[in-house]
Amino acid sequence: MGVAVVVAAGVVAAVVATSGSGGGTGDVPKAGGRGAGGSASAPAKAAAPPPNVGDVVVGSDDKSVTITHPDGTTATVRLSAWPGAMYTVPAGARGAGTVYVLPGFAQPGIEPADEHKVSRITPAGELADIPMPGAVTTAAVAPADAPGAGTLYAGVRPGPGEPGWIEAVGPDGTVRKYDAGVEPCSVVVAPAGAPNAGTVYVTNCGTPTVDHPETRTGGSFTVITPQGTVRQLPAAGQSVGALVVAPAGTPNAGTVYALLTGEETADRVMTVLRPDGTTATVPLPAAPLLALVAPAGTPDAGTVYVSGTPSAGSAPPVVAYGPTGKIRTLVAGYVKAVAPAGTPAAGTLYVEQNVDATHDKLVAVAPSGATQTLIAQVDGVDTLEVEVAPAGTPGAGTLYVVAYAANGMRVHVIPPSGGGSVVDLPDGKTGITVAPAGGPNAGWAYVVNVNGDTGAERGSLTVITPAGGITTTGPGVAPDDVLIVPAAGVGVSDQVL
Repeated sequence: MGVAVVVAAGVVAAVVATSGSGGGTGDVPKAGGRGAGGSASAPAKAAAPPPNVGDVVVGSDDKSVTITHPDGTTATVRLSAWPGAMYTVPAGARGAGTVYVLPGFAQPGIEPADEHKVSRITPAGELADIPMPGAVTTAAVAPADAPGAGTLYAGVRPGPGEPGWIEAVGPDGTVRKYDAGVEPCSVVVAPAGAPNAGTVYVTNCGTPTVDHPETRTGGSFTVITPQGTVRQLPAAGQSVGALVVAPAGTPNAGTVYALLTGEETADRVMTVLRPDGTTATVPLPAAPLLALVAPAGTPDAGTVYVSGTPSAGSAPPVVAYGPTGKIRTLVAGYVKAVAPAGTPAAGTLYVEQNVDATHDKLVAVAPSGATQTLIAQVDGVDTLEVEVAPAGTPGAGTLYVVAYAANGMRVHVIPPSGGGSVVDLPDGKTGITVAPAGGPNAGWAYVVNVNGDTGAERGSLTVITPAGGITTTGPGVAPDDVLIVPAAGVGVSDQVL
């Protein structure tokens, strides 16, 4: 997975994925947006932030979660399963700051039952396991001020190819079950302020074919309203993957966009699920791979940017699909991030392009799509992540670009004024996230690195402050996911790639 998601003020992103904590090169998941407004009534008072705001939560391969507090102290919570994706309960909901930990992929033949639970860690560090009737494949948390705020919606399947369902775990511990087709593989919840706020959208991966298990048929959608009504919709192609939803405050707030994962011509489409229940199919030049939604408060708010699956090693053009259905073709490459509102380059789209076998470059595309500017040439065969420091933080708009380098990993730190610095890390896998506004560590970048050169993976946590300070702790046991508890919105972990 890409950058940590904050479902309250930022960019919504999706990467085609089928199970576990998701993932895939370039996943830059941020989500959210403010309410659309328009009412003469007084604005609602902002909810108090969670008591553990700013905590950095890292899941590791030794079945543990390490929590680093903003003051530098740490705590370790031991689990009975490998940790996977993590989610927080938002401010304003019961249990705000609680962290849900999904199980990671179970090792073949080793404790397979570990997949059948979700762990819950309170802000005080107390652990409880929630039993699940099958393998947990995906999840989402309902945002604050939406019906069911703080509810965890977990996708569950009892066995490969068998009918699955959604287990809804309320903040009070109550559990409800909803049928959800064959193997739920992606879940989103419509944001507060949207016409369909609190509605749950699920993609069902479909049934693997006998000869080619990686190919699936019979993908579909499940829609669950806040009243509990369940509706099944067929997919336009053979298999459905990730979902992305337009945030509140955009013209198309609550509209859901589904990426198809097949390689046939029929799968080169994006399905649009509107809040009023109508649907549309958008043709694309290639099967969709990545998608971002421009956040509220930016010039192209609500526009969906889609990257396609490469052909013969070349990336197809990025497609921009506007809230009214207008389609534009932009530069070739892979979408990485959109600068959020309140930053100097708000609405700018950042796209990775390949230069040659050992170099990438990052270009900035203006909201109009008419211009592109070279931001940086990266020494590496792959630009894994691009993170933009959010508004309201020191260094807002600073770019953090993570890529493979000749002898390890490299983080390019590029402030809005230009120039910048480079932080070198050992070879291996890296994940990065920037603490959002509202916490004591706002604007601090946290880089998790896994170095496997010694035969046993070891990990470290590097902190880059807006002032340029760099500290590294470790080595420790190899981390898999990292999460920062936000002051507002739902936090979602970033998977180490």
